[in-house]
Amino acid sequence: MFKRSDPPTPTNASSPSKSVMTILDQPLSRGKKEVSLSSFSFLFSEIVQYHQGRINTYPELEQKLAETGQNVGLRIYELCVFRDKNSKREHKISTQLNFITSVVWKTLYGKVADSLEKMEEQYMIYESMPLESRYISLGRNVTNLHCSYFTAGVIKGVLQAACFPATVTVAMTSNKEYTVFVVSFDRSVIERELQINK
Repeated sequence: MFKRSDPPTPTNASSPSKSVMTILDQPLSRGKKEVSLSSFSFLFSEIVQYHQGRINTYPELEQKLAETGQNVGLRIYELCVFRDKNSKREHKISTQLNFITSVVWKTLYGKVADSLEKMEEQYMIYESMPLESRYISLGRNVTNLHCSYFTAGVIKGVLQAACFPATVTVAMTSNKEYTVFVVSFDRSVIERELQINK
């Protein structure tokens, strides 16, 4: 009753080996590996609101933002090391902090940090306008809340993943032009640095 039809013949007889490419045959695009600023702002605003409903004081909110950032920092470190083909484990404080202010900062914010300075046993990373502080509007009665503790947590998480335990705090310069991330390393890290430099 039903006859099986022959497969269709190509219309262009001059190139029978050439096949038609479908969308499934095309390579996947890698994309720009960037998140839009509005998406980041919305997500960060939701993180702040989520924690704000579960705390009593603003230092508690800063602590929660730092903890969230620390979890992000652990994963960002793995991502940056995975992407870098020439990666090696850093043993010196200065090279690890340069890695943070360049590679990690570019991955997160699309640019390098403004500057990195050392004062005695503390290191300071300067940023003129942290992304998370740009679109957060604080109430009139809120004066001492630093949403940049999220980035401080990211720095701490990256350092922790790289075996450089440290505490990271946030301060402002006197003219309020720069946010300063103050990194204080554990004694064990400083002693290890002294051993390396011998």
